[in-house]
Amino acid sequence: TVFRFPGNVRVPSIYVINPDGREATANYSVKGDYVEVPAVAREWRLRDGHTVLGIWNSAYDPIGRKPGTGAVRHDVWRVLKGASR
Repeated sequence: TVFRFPGNVRVPSIYVINPDGREATANYSVKGDYVEVPAVAREWRLRDGHTVLGIWNSAYDPIGRKPGTGAVRHDVWRVLKGASR
């Protein structure tokens, strides 16, 4: 999951919301204007002092879907050399 905070904007505390509704601190790395969290979640909460922002991922699927292409995306095919689709 990637968040963008341009310029010298202070990065808020980032929390992932567990299925039971509790907040857990998210580990992240900063790369320029982007904050990368190595996770996908249904709900995130960003806190900066008394300011709170909730982010809801309505497309979240905890199981995921296998696109049947041998790749993560449905429009990309994984093909092994010398093999047929």
